[in-house]
Amino acid sequence: MIEVIGTVTTAVCMGGQRPAAGNLYAGVASYHAHGAIEQMQFGNLLWEYADYNSRLQPVDLRLGTTAQGWEKWRLRNTYAVSCGGGERNNGNAQSQTVTVGGTLELAQTYG
Repeated sequence: MIEVIGTVTTAVCMGGQRPAAGNLYAGVASYHAHGAIEQMQFGNLLWEYADYNSRLQPVDLRLGTTAQGWEKWRLRNTYAVSCGGGERNNGNAQSQTVTVGGTLELAQTYG
């Protein structure tokens, strides 16, 4: 569960117990116009970044040591496929590419 206190968002532990004083799970955050988190810095100083297409589907999710870095992890989704000169997007992911550690890349295509 997430609890918003003023402009600071803190994670609330299971059982309704607040985190111990001094434990920061997430700090700096910015949001897209539609309300989803664009980038956020975690307590371990790693950054999460997310980008969306015009249908608000996540197309690029990253985890790195800088605000838009992805040296730890990256997930790229595609939704639209060419179809008779146009694009078709039924909401299902058409392909996903996961990159881990900047070197290992795994790709999956869906039919």
